Formats: sequence, structure tokens, C-alpha cells
Amino acid sequence: MKLHSLLLAFMVTLLSSPTSAKVFYVDPAHGSASGDGSASRPWKTLEEVVHNNLIESFSYVLPYDPKNPATKVKNPGAPVKAGDTILLYNGLHGTLELQDYINSSTITIMAFPGQIPVLKRVHLQACKNWVLDGLLVSSEPYSTYIKSTLVFLESHKWHGPVHSVTVQNCIIYSARQPWTKASDWNSKMSNGIIASGDSIRILNNTISNINFGIAPVGNHTQVINNTITNFAGDGIRILGSNGIYRNNIVMNCYKVNSNHDDGIQSYTTGGLRVDSNIIEGNIILNYTDPDQPLLGPLQGIGCFDGPFNDWIIRNNIVIVDHWHGISLYGAHRCTFVNNTVLDPSPGVRPGPAWIKIENNKNGTNSDHCIVKNNITNTLAINAKTTIVGNNILMRTNQQYQRNFVDYTAFDFHLLKNSICVDKADDLYAPAVDRDGTPRPQGQHADIGAYEYQVPTGIFHIKNRGFHVSPNPASDRIYISGSEGQFDVTMVDLSGRIALVKTGVSLPGYLDVTALKHGVYAVNIASHGRKIAGNFICLLVIVF
Repeated sequence: MKLHSLLLAFMVTLLSSPTSAKVFYVDPAHGSASGDGSASRPWKTLEEVVHNNLIESFSYVLPYDPKNPATKVKNPGAPVKAGDTILLYNGLHGTLELQDYINSSTITIMAFPGQIPVLKRVHLQACKNWVLDGLLVSSEPYSTYIKSTLVFLESHKWHGPVHSVTVQNCIIYSARQPWTKASDWNSKMSNGIIASGDSIRILNNTISNINFGIAPVGNHTQVINNTITNFAGDGIRILGSNGIYRNNIVMNCYKVNSNHDDGIQSYTTGGLRVDSNIIEGNIILNYTDPDQPLLGPLQGIGCFDGPFNDWIIRNNIVIVDHWHGISLYGAHRCTFVNNTVLDPSPGVRPGPAWIKIENNKNGTNSDHCIVKNNITNTLAINAKTTIVGNNILMRTNQQYQRNFVDYTAFDFHLLKNSICVDKADDLYAPAVDRDGTPRPQGQHADIGAYEYQVPTGIFHIKNRGFHVSPNPASDRIYISGSEGQFDVTMVDLSGRIALVKTGVSLPGYLDVTALKHGVYAVNIASHGRKIAGNFICLLVIVF
């Protein structure tokens, strides 16, 4: 009881605001539909909270008129109001179905610290100003598989658009473990997140064993620091403009049907505009185990139906067993700088991987692009008035071995004597590399996604203010760079959550002796997940 009181005091202090926002509690184990949502009398499930009309909001006057989006009060007098937070405890919370909930300020639905609430599915239609934080979304704990989408944010012609919704720190999967038969994938897999609306933020989520990973359809989207592992469709689809797609890991493609799988895909068919997008710091790996069942070729960043105007593609690592490493058909004023784009087996077809700019399929010329400071197997540039230079072509595994720390473990940091060190054109090099290391570290910036650093005795990986060392590690790692309490999650390359530590005091050590030899993605979020920026997602080799 003492611990519960301390946590309660902490959360009330953290979440209260001058506008008297309230905190409500939902607990499948100890709650009741007759409760009042307080800590002592929690409601039972989130599905019941919505079904019982306990959330006051607004809805658009129907049919929705984009020229005059009038609203009316929904569930007047209900206890949960704009600005409030709903905290969920462990257990099954059913399906979250929200239709016509337009909040004047954000309502947050989040896991109570240290708890893992489970939702069967999430569907928000015509909703605004919502945050979903720290939830597990899967139908498998409900003993079923749904052939649809696990998190669906839907704009609707009659009901209205989705706008300003954040999905962060969530675990989303069709199944805990990947299937080994194509028939199981095709009959059981769900999509991860499909979001049709503007100003959507998809941050710090772990999505595994799914069909399509993240597919936003809208403008001003942020897809940042997500891990998508074991997928049978496309990892990420970009179907809007002015988006930021940064520091995501997309890995392990399963070939189970006729879909042409891409790590990141975009197109303009159907009248879509996909201009001014930033793709930076992403890692795309065709596979992490060459003996993976249902292994097939993966196209890296594949954009074949342009036009694509004013894109920036930088600091990405694309390792695919295919020709299409980064390909844009119909590129105008696009920038390709400091990417590492390679085929793990460059002598085997399909491949080797290229950076390619080609004319639009309608015959329109690509033009006015910049292709600088990249490492790749092949360049195939067909674009008028384009600046090309300081790119290095590597065509053999022997070249990989001479230039990278350990290409067989997908570590493409540069060796001291790499031919890429100090060879970039500083005018076009981004200010930081994929790890967040400032450029240049030597006389000039380096070619590729990583900037070489002089070793200081222990090799550090840093990203977004955090430092993790040593790497490789055998018994423990040291995390520094920020002070406070954080939640640390480590996910192996099969998508399995291998380690979860909550309330870790940093800077400090983390024991990893329980982990098997392998490569892991490390997620770090502020404890209680109220500060989404405190996050890192990277690969760590543990021996």
C-alpha cells in the first residue's frame, strides 16, 4: 500500500496542471463498471469506459463539412474531459473503438508505470488530440488472430478526419513469434499501424510479426524511433507530404505472397502528393539470419511512381539483397547524401544494390538532384542538372571487411583506415551522422552514414543524448548522457522482448548477463513515458 501511495502521489504531481486536469484509473483485476475511476474505485476495462460514455468530447455536425467543420458536445457532463489522463493497469482491456471524439486539448491513455495493459485492437475514427502511450496491442492474448489492422486511425468522409493523434512507446504484434509457414502468415497476420490523417506522430513503438508495419496517409507525419521486425508487406509506407521518418529500424522480411516488399515505399498513384519528406537515420536490413524461413529479397527505399519533389534522404543504412537499395523514379530537387547502401551478397542476383534516379514512368525527366558522400555498390543516375560526387562504390565482401567494423554483424561503422574517412564533401555532409556524432571528426567529414571516431578505449554508441558502452558487451552496459529514471527495453532480432527494466537510474550500469549472444535493439524512454524525446533505438551486440 505504501508503494501504491507513493506511485499515486508521483503520478498526480506529474500529470496535474493549472487547468485542473484529472487522472482516472482502469484496472481489469480490481476495477468495476460501478466505480468512479479513482485510484480506490477504478473502472474495470477501457472498452467499458468508452461503451458507458464516460468521456466528454465534441463530434462534428454530420455530414462533416471541411469548409465549415461545426461541432457539438458529445457525452456532456461525463467525468473524463479534455486534458485528462486515463491510466491502465495490467490485464485485458478489450477493443478501443472511438468514433467522433474531437478533444479541445489532449486526452492521454497510457500504461500505469510498470504495467502492460493489453488491447485487442485500436480504431479511432474522426478523432483529434489523443495520445496512446505504452500499450500492448495484439489479438493473440485474446486467443484469436484478426486479418485487419491492429491500430487504425481513420479519416472518414461522413464523420470527419483524424488529426493530431500520437501513438508512442507501444508494443504491437500479430503473434509473439514469427510463423514458419506462408499459409500461417497469410491467414493470421495483421497490419501494424495505418493512419489516415494529418499531424500524426508515431514514436518509439516496437512492431513485430505483421504484414505492413506503418502506413501513414497524410501530411506533417512524424515516424521516429520505431522498430519494425518480421514483416511480410512493406515496413513503412509514405503517402503524404512534409513528413519526418527518422531513426527507424526495419528488418527481417518474410516472403509469403506476391507483394513486392519494400523497407520504405512511396507512390503518387490515386492523386497523392508526397513532397518534401525527410528520410534520415533509418536502418533497413533485408535479414539478420541468412537461414531465416521464407527469406526473400527486399527492396530498400523503393519509390517507383513519382513525382517525388524536394525529398531529403540522408544518413540511412540500407542492406538489402536486391538491386533497389534507394530508387526514385521521377525525382525533382531531391538530395541523397551520406547513405550506406549495400548488398550483403553483392555477387549474387538479385543485386547488387544501387542508388538510382530514373525518369518518371510517364517519361518526365528527373532533374536538379544532389547525390553526394554515399557508399553503395552501384550508382545509376539518370537526372538532368544533377550534382554527383564523393561517392564510393564497393562491390565485394573483401572491400566491406577492409572498411567496416564488422559487416557480418551489420556494424557498418568505419575502420580507421577506411577509404571513406575524411573523403566527403563538407558542403553537403549533414551536421551529424546516424549516431548523432558531429561532423567532421577529422579534417573533413566521412563518406557514408557513420563518422569515424578515434577510439577512447571503449567503443561508445550514442544517439539523441545517450551513450551506451561497451559494444560488444559481455556482462553489463553503461548508459550515460542524461540524468533521471528511465525505462529500458531490449528487443532481439526476432522481435522478442528480451529484457525490460523500469525505473532505471541513469547514468548507471545495466546487467545484461541474462541475454544470449546476438544483436538487440535498445529502447530508452523517460520513466512514466511523459518525455517522448528521451529515447534511443540502436543495435547492440552482446557476447
